[in-house]
Amino acid sequence: MKPYLLILGGFATLYIGGELFMKGAVTISKRLRIPPLLIGLTIASLATSMPEIMVGISSSLEGVPDLAVGSVVGTNIVNVFLILALAALIMPIVVDRVAIRQNLIMMIIASTALFFVGVLAGQIDRFIGALFLIALVGYYLYSYYHALNKDEHPEEVLDDIKDFSSIGLALLFIFFAVIALFLGSDWLVIGASSIATQFGLTEAVIGLTIVAFGTSLPELTLCVIGALRGHSEIAFGNIVGSHIINIFAVLGIASMIKPIPINPSLTRFDIPLLLFLTLVLAVVLEWRGKLNRTTAVVFLLIYISYIIVTYTGVLS
Repeated sequence: MKPYLLILGGFATLYIGGELFMKGAVTISKRLRIPPLLIGLTIASLATSMPEIMVGISSSLEGVPDLAVGSVVGTNIVNVFLILALAALIMPIVVDRVAIRQNLIMMIIASTALFFVGVLAGQIDRFIGALFLIALVGYYLYSYYHALNKDEHPEEVLDDIKDFSSIGLALLFIFFAVIALFLGSDWLVIGASSIATQFGLTEAVIGLTIVAFGTSLPELTLCVIGALRGHSEIAFGNIVGSHIINIFAVLGIASMIKPIPINPSLTRFDIPLLLFLTLVLAVVLEWRGKLNRTTAVVFLLIYISYIIVTYTGVLS
């Protein structure tokens, strides 16, 4: 019973920590007059990715690297083919092909980099981790430059997120949020590892499914709020930013602590699937410029099929 309580407590603490961190980040962004496009693609995405970052760090420290890589791959699949699809079911997502093209390209680059690192190196060492972090900084700088030179206001939904009255209060709650995220991720990793051992499941499978869904709760919250309030385009910006951050930041930071070996099973199936599905998303958006409800249903069916294949492959 204890591992299940640890997982439930971990999820709840991660959710609370993610919410506090997001409100604090948005407060600082507004007070410092950071462009709204940059908030959506970077600040909000970083805030909702904090659970994944902390799980990656805890997994590295606890010596279960498969959980770190599995949670990143699984979370990115969850974000697009479950959360983004749910947002599109509530309200079809229409995007500006030109405005989002460079972000889709970066999304593809991140997935491709993970694929080739897994195939050619078999691990993410400190050098590769450093390159991942440099790529993330480059993406942030480019996004900032792009936001400053375009008169766009796509993230009105962020105004609906209650922020704090001052930067000082925001920093205080961010401090408490980081503590909550650290504790929640530690409980989640310990509980998930214990359950994996009990049922003969690998840490990679647990990371790809249970942990991936749990750490995606902040993205789910922000995307659903945006869709319900008529701003479903925020879902896309947040998901794309989170996809890039999950690969470059989570694995980059975790590998700087300890090199991360990549399980061959992830290289054979899950990581190539992530790259393929990323390309599918890019083609759909480039071709049609939107995600309608029919496409959303197809994406949901793909995700359900993926979960079935993942577990039947383990149990067979």
